[in-house]
Amino acid sequence: MPRYFFRLTDGVDLKDPHGDVLDDDDVARRAALEILTQTLDSRSAALLAGDPYVVETTEGDGRLVYRLTVQGAKG
Repeated sequence: MPRYFFRLTDGVDLKDPHGDVLDDDDVARRAALEILTQTLDSRSAALLAGDPYVVETTEGDGRLVYRLTVQGAKG
């Protein structure tokens, strides 16, 4: 089974140094969405400032599997 790594960026870059062994890309995508929903509240200041919050998922070989981006916009 492949190992996936998750990187969170909102002005500060947080890289997952160990990764998670998951069944496939679909499971990794669901994990990325879960990470985003679990951490979104703690990133609210960046979102209110208009900064993007990104959760990026790569496989062990560096291949991009999924990127989720949330960004607030002042109107």
